[in-house]
Amino acid sequence: MGSFADRLGRIAAPAIVLLAGALGTLWAFLVPIFQGPDEPAHFDYAISIFSAERLVRVADGQTDWIVSPYTKYLMRAVDQERIAWHSSMRVPAGYGTAAYFARVDAGAPNPRAVLAPEGKISYLVPAYPFAFYALEAVWMRAVSLFTGSLVALFFAARLLCVFLAMLGLYFNYRTALNLRICTATAAALTAGIAFFPLVTFVSSYVQPDNLSYALVSVTLFFATALRPGTLRPATVAGLGLSLGLLAVTKYQFFLGCALPIVPLAAVRLVQAKPSAWQRLQAIVAIAAPAAVLLAVQHFLVGQAAQLGRPAQPSDMNFDFLRATLALGAPAALRYALDATLAAIAGCFVHGSCAASFWQVAGWMDTPIVVVNAAIELVLRATIGLLSLAVLSILLFSLVRNALRLLGVAARGHFRDACVVAVADPALNAYLCFLAIMLALYVVTNNAFGAEGRQLYPFVFPAFLCFVWYAPRALTKRHQRASAALAVVLACYSLLAAGYALSDVLQRYYAPQSARYTAASPAGAQVSAQTAGVLWPVVSAEYHVASSRFAYAFPSGSRLLADGSAVLPDGEVPSSVAVILDGTTALPVLSDQFLYPVAEAANSLADGYSGFYATILTAGMREGAHTVAAYAALPAAGRYDTIPPLRLFFLTADDGRFSGAFLRALSRAVVIPGSILPAGACRSGAALVRGSIAGAQAARIAAVWLLAEDRPFPARYDPLTGAFVGAVPSDFSPQTHSVVAYAIPVASLRYLRIEGAASLSGAPNAPPECADPLRQLQGP
Repeated sequence: MGSFADRLGRIAAPAIVLLAGALGTLWAFLVPIFQGPDEPAHFDYAISIFSAERLVRVADGQTDWIVSPYTKYLMRAVDQERIAWHSSMRVPAGYGTAAYFARVDAGAPNPRAVLAPEGKISYLVPAYPFAFYALEAVWMRAVSLFTGSLVALFFAARLLCVFLAMLGLYFNYRTALNLRICTATAAALTAGIAFFPLVTFVSSYVQPDNLSYALVSVTLFFATALRPGTLRPATVAGLGLSLGLLAVTKYQFFLGCALPIVPLAAVRLVQAKPSAWQRLQAIVAIAAPAAVLLAVQHFLVGQAAQLGRPAQPSDMNFDFLRATLALGAPAALRYALDATLAAIAGCFVHGSCAASFWQVAGWMDTPIVVVNAAIELVLRATIGLLSLAVLSILLFSLVRNALRLLGVAARGHFRDACVVAVADPALNAYLCFLAIMLALYVVTNNAFGAEGRQLYPFVFPAFLCFVWYAPRALTKRHQRASAALAVVLACYSLLAAGYALSDVLQRYYAPQSARYTAASPAGAQVSAQTAGVLWPVVSAEYHVASSRFAYAFPSGSRLLADGSAVLPDGEVPSSVAVILDGTTALPVLSDQFLYPVAEAANSLADGYSGFYATILTAGMREGAHTVAAYAALPAAGRYDTIPPLRLFFLTADDGRFSGAFLRALSRAVVIPGSILPAGACRSGAALVRGSIAGAQAARIAAVWLLAEDRPFPARYDPLTGAFVGAVPSDFSPQTHSVVAYAIPVASLRYLRIEGAASLSGAPNAPPECADPLRQLQGP
């Protein structure tokens, strides 16, 4: 590469960062308010600090999804719940105009007033460190000195994220130069990152990963600036400060950087041969920021243990690992291998994580399609193959280099081997981060839900593997290949950026064509090949945050029954019918995009198979209710069942029936059958089995259990009359008996099944009840 290319690279790099900032700003205003995944919760935490004018502490109240009056108002004002996840829903008329935002501001609470969150704190407070949210709060406080507009504060929060992404891009370019990559290749690599749709989209909404991306980029810049034999105080101080801020932004990114970079700093410190005072200064400069800021996080924000408060809920669920280990070493090793392969395939080749990295925006409801669906699938297949090739090349190179270093160490040059092993902090940090994510995936069985967004802070070293490390592993004369690959990456990102912009415009601003339709299927039947799956009924107030397996709700709740209807031959049904209690057809909205379905079927068309129906329970009677779904078969002119039939309960309070309803139940007609305890699960839940005798079984739609005043679902097979249910451990089932009730087809009556099950002293149950509610509620 000649001097002209170098000059071109030096001119292009700042232009690329500025253009990326302009594109991010466009997206910040184009993507509707709160249409970024989890943006309401992140904004809620930040504006809670803004309102309190101090850090929010765990001791300040009980956790909840949304606590700030400002966030609650904005969500209602912009119709956020109607649009998020529902790909056929568009923004309200006039959205984006000055008049629209003026109307939103007119009814908003005054940001300059002190509005307490009424003894509640964001659920993110005990889960996420404070740095990003405090930074946003300080920035919004500064903006509030010039405006009293809540809308202006919201977009100011978004624009700060755009600036953080620009900061990260600048340091990506500088880090590439530190790695001895020529300026033209470094500029092309920066362009590939700058216009990559994931980067543009995440940087356009309130999301702490933007600060993580900026800090990871800054950390790698200072780490690669550490040179043998020198110890620049500014570099050491910058490295320590960036690591410290990263420690109170996201723990996994901090560990991914700190674990390989701290040993590198130690090696460089030894090589520089400083005085004792200089050595002490360097150690303090690197360690003190993280230590002090983590102490603030623990003692000022946390303190849950000192206050004797119960442990907060976490995405990290280790129950599956414990159950697997209990099966013995062979089963555990088999699971570890399967989970590792699943993690690699899911994040780099095909699956939800890969899809959300390359192709999906919004609340995972906006597919980014380059040219058309067929070409997009070819591109995804090509990207998957290239990802596997790069991983294979890097794995081969790492094993080869590790063996060489072991040989060097064995020949008495242990120090030299250590120096070489820690010499590349960019690659080592990325590999360390991948190892952390892989370990979390395996030990939690992906309970945290791996997403492409979680790779965003390390997108620079990820793309560096494709552009720089893989070619270098194959040949020493790799500069031209690296330059060509960087240009290919930049061209793909620019092309995808244009289509992403078009797809976002179509998603939110196209004419509203979808509508709710209600249908009553005639002659619906169950076939051997079912048409899809009906998901559990969940709360519609903010159904994404609700427990997927909830089944009891207070009377008056707004509920949501949703699912996917894909025919066995790959056709998407023309319409879906949802029936409440076997009698009432509910309005249904169909053609919702579901990226897991698109990934599983390898078809963007099948991704538009989702449907949902809102159930307004105000005025509905207390008790058990059923929801059934049917898909129209276009060719056959009939409806096919979407299993399973779902059961939910409307209760007086806290999942318990009222005395009046229990008295009415006691007068139910008794039908012949049996009910027996089947055992106690490891979790403490009690498993109950039973059956309905005779021809009565075919006329029953569902069965449920009653333990004192609390209802529990059961799984029922109308062909055999058998049912199985579970009473969770928090009910203390050892001291209670359970009765079973049946709901006839197309009826609002209850029938009591003969007998009762005493759960006291039940024997150990088979392993099928390790997760009884999941077993009962289905997929």
